[in-house]
Formats: sequence, C-alpha cells, structure tokens
Amino acid sequence: MCPHCLFASLKTDFGTLSDKERDALNARLPQMRLNLQNPERQALLDLQSSGWFWDNGLLGLLLAPRCYSLRERNPTRDMRLLRHFCYTTKGMRTPTLHEHYRRKCIGTLSGLFVKNAYRGGEQAVMTYLLGELNRLDGQNDEAIRLFSDAMKFAKALPAPKNVMDSFAWVGAWAFEQTCRIQFATNSVSVLASFVNAPVLEENSDINVETQRNVAMQILAERGDPEAWAVLADYVMKDPWRLDRLDSLVDLTSAKLKIDPRLWAWVVERYQEARQKTATSERGVDHVWIRIKNRFGFVAPKTSSDTSALEDYPEQALARVLEGRTFESFLIQYEVRPGDTLTSVGSKHGISVERLLELNPQIATPDKIAVSMQVRTLSMPLGWPESRVLENIAWLIRAGDTNAISFFLGWTGTVDQQAFEESSFQIGRCLSALSAVASSWRVPPENKLGANRQQTILRDCLALIHGDSDAARRLLPYVTSEKGLEVRVVMAGMKAAKCSLAKDAVFQWLRTNGCEDFDLYAGYLAEVCTTNDFAALREILPVRSSNTKPPWERKMTDYHRRDIEGVMLDIHLRDLLERSLGE
Repeated sequence: MCPHCLFASLKTDFGTLSDKERDALNARLPQMRLNLQNPERQALLDLQSSGWFWDNGLLGLLLAPRCYSLRERNPTRDMRLLRHFCYTTKGMRTPTLHEHYRRKCIGTLSGLFVKNAYRGGEQAVMTYLLGELNRLDGQNDEAIRLFSDAMKFAKALPAPKNVMDSFAWVGAWAFEQTCRIQFATNSVSVLASFVNAPVLEENSDINVETQRNVAMQILAERGDPEAWAVLADYVMKDPWRLDRLDSLVDLTSAKLKIDPRLWAWVVERYQEARQKTATSERGVDHVWIRIKNRFGFVAPKTSSDTSALEDYPEQALARVLEGRTFESFLIQYEVRPGDTLTSVGSKHGISVERLLELNPQIATPDKIAVSMQVRTLSMPLGWPESRVLENIAWLIRAGDTNAISFFLGWTGTVDQQAFEESSFQIGRCLSALSAVASSWRVPPENKLGANRQQTILRDCLALIHGDSDAARRLLPYVTSEKGLEVRVVMAGMKAAKCSLAKDAVFQWLRTNGCEDFDLYAGYLAEVCTTNDFAALREILPVRSSNTKPPWERKMTDYHRRDIEGVMLDIHLRDLLERSLGE
C-alpha cells in the first residue's frame, strides 16, 4: 500500500500501472469505499474489536480488489490476488472469511480452466491447487479427479534440464492428498497395514512411505486408544521413530498419554538418556534434546505454574489473580544467610534497581544484614514485571476487574526503574483501560506516592477519564528529554485521544529532527487526520544520495518508513470509517 495515495496491490503488480490506470486511481482513491460483502464486513468488525486489527493487514487486502477493478481487465492477475486472499486469511482469526474466499477461488479458477488459461507446468500446479481447495471444501470426489489430472499433467511434462525446474513434486503432493481422502474412512486395522508395511529398499516406490505417513497422521488425529495403540507398537520398535512421529503430528504429552504403554516407554527412554548424559561425553541423542521440554519432564519454576502457562499466559495469570488484591503481592522478605539483593530480586522477578526503589532505607546495596526486612514484589507466576504487565493489558481489555485492580495498585509502586523496564507495557495497559473506562476509577491521590513517575501515571489515568486539567499538566513532559517518560505520556494522550499535544509534537520534530519519532508515532496516528499530511511531509527526511555513508542512508530510510507508516494508518482509519459507515 502506498502511504501517500493508498494504492494497494500485490508486489508483482505494483509497478505495472499504465497512464490510463494511474489517472483512474488518482480520481477515485481519495474518497474510495470498500464494497464489502457480509463475511468481509463481519471480519472487519470482529478484528477491530479484538485488538488484532492493525496487525494482520486485512484492510489492505480488501482495498486491493477495489484498486484492481480500476485497472485493465486481467483474469490471471485477479486470480493471483484471490489466491493470496485465500491463503492469507487462513492464518487470520477469520475462519468464515477464509471459507468465503476459498469458494470464490474454486469458482474463479474453474472458470479459467474452461478458458484454457494455463499450460505446461502451470497447468499441473493450478490443477493441484484446485483439487486441494475442493478437498478443504469437502468436495472429495471432485478433488480426487483433479489430483489424478494433476499427476497426469506433471508426468507428461518433458524432463527438465535443471532439477530445480522439475514438477515431480506436484505429482507427489497430489498422491499424498488423494491418500488423505481415501484413508479418512478406513478402519484402524487397514491403516495399521500401511503403518507396518515393509521398510523400503533403496530406489523403491516412494508411494509406500507416503501412505505410511498419511496413515500415521490419520490415526493420530482420531485420538482414541485403539488408533494410538498402533502408533505405540510402531514407535516402540525404534526410538528414532518417535522423532518421525513428532515431525508428522506435533507430539504433546497429552497425545502420548492416550496409550499408557507409549508414555511409560517415553519416560523410561528419557531417564536412560539423562543417565547417558551424566556418564558419557557423547551426550543425549538429539531426539531427546528436541522434545524433552515439551513433554513435561522439566519441573515447574513455581508452585503456581500450570501446563497451560506458555500456550495461554493470560488465562494462567487470570487464575492467579482471582480473589487476590495487589497488596498480597507486595510483601516483606526477611534476608537469610547468603542472600544478596541480586538473589532476592531473582526470586521475585524484579531487578536490583527496582528493589532499591522499594527500599530507600538500604544505604549500601552490597551489604544487607541477615534478618533485615526487605520490601519486594512477588510477581505472579514468577514472571518479570514487564511480562506480567503485558498479559495484564490483555486481561484489562477483556474486562477482567482483578487485572484492572492489579494495575491500579501497581502504579503506586512505580519509580524511574519501573518506567525504564516497562514503559511499553504501561502504554498497553493505559490503552486497554481506555476501552473499559467506565469500569474503574482513578485511585485517590494519597494512595499514589508523590514521585515524578507516579504523578505522570495518575495524570494519564485522570486524562483517560476526561480531566482536561490533567492534559495541561502532562503537556510539559511531551518535549522532555527523558524519552521513556515521553513514551508513557504519549501513550496516555493516545489512549484519551487528546489532540492538545499535536502542535507541540510537530514543533519539536521540526526543530530536533525525527530520530525520536517512534516516541510519538502511535499518538500521531491516533489524533492526526489527512489535513495533517502537510506537517508530516515537512518532517519527512529527504532520501539520501549514494554519496552518503550506508549507515546514514539506512537510518534515513528507517525514519521515512516510520513517518509514512503513520500516514498509512491515518488513511486506513479513514477508509474503515467510510466503508463501515455506509
């Protein structure tokens, strides 16, 4: 997407505009609206509310077909874009939208085959693609027919001069997907016959290995003891087969435990590998190095750790916070023999500098007395503060009252070190709080200390609640040389959508350059409009000539991308409002 005019296209088509196409786009782009179908409109609304909207590029995808519609008709080019839509939306949190584009792909691609739009290797590839799309759509008979055609087309191609130009992979993939369809309804005993087929001799038919792999995947997907008994019998004949199974089905401890024999065998092999490490210089076979941590053999770091900790950190944190006040994490620790501030901080997930902020009575950091009471934060789950706050922000956005209370309580402990370690996360929490402003109140001033950082945070909280005086109190910090304070203040201004600081920011950037533009980028993207593009272009660095040092050219390009990224965000926000406001 061009940040100046909002032209959107696949990279391969971006620089191929004719003069006629350029004129048509220039006339329509400034006030263009998206012609949204129901699945597209709903996906935009869902992503907008989830907080994932700006990260996935969906709006740019939806803009591209509108731009293509103003260009000369080119069916194969349009198909490339539609394929991109289909596979890009598969990775987004939009299953309905992916299904919508998959079916559009099937219809459009089928029409191109009727017109004989593809030849040679491209015909084999696109036939396979159409078969795979039909398979995913549940049209199995049509998919098998197309896979058969793809194998024929690939086999009929002349032998390539270069192995890299071979289309043999098309036939192999088509055969594999045909097996996947045909094996889906087979009994466990039939699938077992494929799994236990004789090991291939060199130069044997590779199809036997393909059948074995597909059969193993289908058995694993069924997830019942009978199916996993077949897999257990296969794996336990050779430890290296565990590695092979892992590569096919992404093993977890839960899957291994479906068959108790397999889990017991894995545990026993793991213990043998550990013993081997202690007695041999060769170390552990790589199969155990690769998978040991995923199977639960490593003891949890704290008693509150859970198996879902890494996969679902917000849920794990929510369980820890439930029914607890922030004050329960603010504790007095009694120094024991051998303790240092470093070891005390490590136990509680905070730095030495943070401990000193919480304990101004400590005059000599390298000497702490046994039985001395040290004020510390016992971070939930043993995480560092920054990680706790990162997940607190997600919980706040979801309306978790315990998370809101935790953050508001935490602000009363903030000092310079906390700002330095967690400024990004503080900004995320402020943004999340703005989305649920009606569910919390600004803590009383006497509960928040009187230091500079706590004052800044309290004013940010007050600003989010509509206190205009707080905005004026924060304004001097906007051009402060203390960058991390600026980052937090701008996050508060952004969360409150307060435009009061906009002129001061532009004046600062014009005077001092755009080296610190990242401190202001999010704020400007939120409060600026297209009327501010002249001011943004005024601070846009001039492209460096080749006579400049490479590092200088690189930094110039970096700053240009930052500023143009803000311009693009403004464009997209306006486009979204125009399109959803219809």
